[in-house]
Amino acid sequence: MDGVEATDAPAATFHAWESRTSGIPAPRPPWSIDDYLPRDEIRGSGADGIDVSYALATRILSVWDRSPSRGVFWVDDAAALPTWEPNAPFRNLLHWALADRGLVLAHAAVVGTPAGGVLLAGRGGAGKSTTSLVCVDAGWRYVSDDYCVLATEGPPTAHALYGIGKLSPGMLERLPGLAPAAMYQRDDGKVVLDLSVGRPEQLTSSLPLRAVVVPRIGTATGRLTRLPPSAGARALAPSTLFQLPGARPGTLGAIAAAIGGLPVYGLEVGPDLPAIPAALLPAIDGLVP
Repeated sequence: MDGVEATDAPAATFHAWESRTSGIPAPRPPWSIDDYLPRDEIRGSGADGIDVSYALATRILSVWDRSPSRGVFWVDDAAALPTWEPNAPFRNLLHWALADRGLVLAHAAVVGTPAGGVLLAGRGGAGKSTTSLVCVDAGWRYVSDDYCVLATEGPPTAHALYGIGKLSPGMLERLPGLAPAAMYQRDDGKVVLDLSVGRPEQLTSSLPLRAVVVPRIGTATGRLTRLPPSAGARALAPSTLFQLPGARPGTLGAIAAAIGGLPVYGLEVGPDLPAIPAALLPAIDGLVP
């Protein structure tokens, strides 16, 4: 990052191990069965500056100690990790580490032009990935398909975290220009794209945000329609909070601060793929009627 020397102490340190090959088991958990909550949360997480999540189904433990800015990631068997986990490694630890620095790990896609970017917000299946990767295929700059980092101070800005995208096999067939980036197919059927291989020249570390767009799959791609300012946070917050256990009490306010002041638009996204970037461009150029 700008202004950080190579000799500087790290802002955070993560320790990761798995038991199957190392032979080192995880410490016995100090919780009772009633302390395991939905969405991988642990009762009492956040107390004494320690954030904790544990996924019972996949046996993944994340522990973040705020005071020394140190995290631990443990999994019983790395070979048994779900195929979506490597697409967003250390997600929970990064969520907590970034929150300590006034930043938000958000579930959103961000693409744009040299003039700025649009943040695509909404629940899973709303069309964020399709919209963002169609724009990449059209030559736009790429920050994120699934997770990005939002600044909560200064001009609204989105920063890149992972250079990974995902598409259904059928959609990838319609975007053959992205085929060189394809790596493997996940358990949920999505094809994982490594855009640092397929489109390295379009990856960018950050973009100033010009608007929030809430896509919705429809029968045809329409024009941008203005939504109330509160619609941006309503689209971004639920999916972000649902996917990140152990959210801090101020997370909702931080999300609102990160996109506050940005115009919010709705966009119906249809099967006419070339129409999607053209429909989004007025949001970046400030030309929405």
